[in-house]
Amino acid sequence: MARTVTPKVAALIERGTQLARAGEFLEAARSFERALQQMPELAEVQAMRADALMRAERLEPALACAERALRLRPGWGEALMLRGTIEALLERYPAAEASFRQALQASGPSPSLHANLGNVLFEQERFAEALEAYDQALRGNQAVELLIRRAKTLYALGRRDQATQAWEAVLEREPASLEAMEQLLLLYMGARRMDDIAALCARGVALAPQDPAFRIAEGWLAAWGGDDEASLEKYRQAAALAPKGDKLHHEAVTSEAMGLFQLHRWQEGWARYLWRHDRDLLREAYPLLARDPGAIASAAAPLRIRVHFEQGLGDELFFLRFAPLVRARGHRLSYRTAPKLIALLEGQADLFDRLVPGTEEDPQPCDVELQTSDLALASGAGVAPPLPLVPEAARRGAMLERLRAFGPPPYVGVTWRAGLLPEEQVKFRDVPVWLKRAPAEELGRLLRAVQATVVILQRKPDPQELERFRGALGREALDASDTNDDLREALALLSLLDEYIGVSNTNMHLLAGLAGRRARVLLQNPPEWRWEKAGNSSVWFPGFELYRASQQSLWDEALHKLAQDLGNSLKNKN
Repeated sequence: MARTVTPKVAALIERGTQLARAGEFLEAARSFERALQQMPELAEVQAMRADALMRAERLEPALACAERALRLRPGWGEALMLRGTIEALLERYPAAEASFRQALQASGPSPSLHANLGNVLFEQERFAEALEAYDQALRGNQAVELLIRRAKTLYALGRRDQATQAWEAVLEREPASLEAMEQLLLLYMGARRMDDIAALCARGVALAPQDPAFRIAEGWLAAWGGDDEASLEKYRQAAALAPKGDKLHHEAVTSEAMGLFQLHRWQEGWARYLWRHDRDLLREAYPLLARDPGAIASAAAPLRIRVHFEQGLGDELFFLRFAPLVRARGHRLSYRTAPKLIALLEGQADLFDRLVPGTEEDPQPCDVELQTSDLALASGAGVAPPLPLVPEAARRGAMLERLRAFGPPPYVGVTWRAGLLPEEQVKFRDVPVWLKRAPAEELGRLLRAVQATVVILQRKPDPQELERFRGALGREALDASDTNDDLREALALLSLLDEYIGVSNTNMHLLAGLAGRRARVLLQNPPEWRWEKAGNSSVWFPGFELYRASQQSLWDEALHKLAQDLGNSLKNKN
């Protein structure tokens, strides 16, 4: 300290230290303050008071004390770390990052400093840098909390396999970690690792029989094992265990709805699907959100209905199939949605009175509001045909020229991957993210024997994916992946293809709306509910041919059948 501390000041410091150890942080801060009134130049006491105020959740005064400590002792590593910690608690992440980096310069490598730096980088969604910081921290400290943060970062980066291994390492260290088990359930479900899900459920239920996450997973397993009623009962148990409004409650009722859809119990399913979100919470944003969309189906007078975008582009197109049925009852519809859908729908039939970007308010009044999937209940129908779509003549003509310039007909489109890209998965940290994949190289080899011009419609393809596919194909293919940026372009291209092969994606929903067109759909096992559990067709996609992987992602039989069917279909088109 700068000069000899008086006995009175020393006693105040000692008293503050004892109070802090006892958890009396506010009283400790007052004792340190009285000491500083007599000797304000004591940087160490300024830092002690800052720490006590921080622990008492008096963050702004704490930050001011930390700043005073640093003015008295510039470049002091401990005070820099303390300032960064307070800034992070105030959610001032760039400032906290700067403080932690200065502390590292002043004090050298430190597991705690690297961990704190990783935390603020994570909060800024700079996940690659956060991972590097956590790895640095783990070199000197293998704390479980650090392993957990690293696992979360790998998940945020979309590195699902590495995230799975990281969570498995957490569970090995902490066998009773429910957080690790629940995160592994999400990962195993997304990857359809049935045996691993079963083992984890048995372990989780034994440890935490009241945890709804394991009941949901048990329901999923029962459904895939063919016991539909047991599956529905598991989902209902999970919904009863989870607090209303909790994400697991909504996951449970949504899973029950999908189970009912699989059994073609449409009206029951739509009634449960209604509760996939907390409607009271949604009503804060949409005050006129219908409590019972089903009442619209029997409304005595026409209503002005505002529909709000809620899911991905493909899902929106799927649920919009019910909009013509609602319109046919005399109701008037407006739609707040994504710009890509506005561009597509503006050129279609007179379905909506207004199309409004989702970032803007609809200036016109309405009688009631709906989310897009509420249209099913509002229509009164269990099933509806795809939304009819017509490509623009000029775009179709330009696209035909593009195809002919590349190669002769017949034209076969192909897509091997769908779902969120790693950078798009960030906001889905607590729900299973379905990644739909078919083997690109095997598709290339299958198409090698086909006399046709191959057109790639893969959204944001990885250059290495393209190279592997073309290598297996043995010839050039037209890369039309840019059409995914504009649904009007995609629709025009799809209308010209003789065949389209792919996993379930937005293009499937576009193609379903084109009269007389069909697709060959590659389905992982188990598939999404709209493709039904078995068979080679779906009530939702008339004329589409379905090719199902066996077990999890074994494609041999499906691709063999696809090669036969495709060869027979193209014989008459060459």
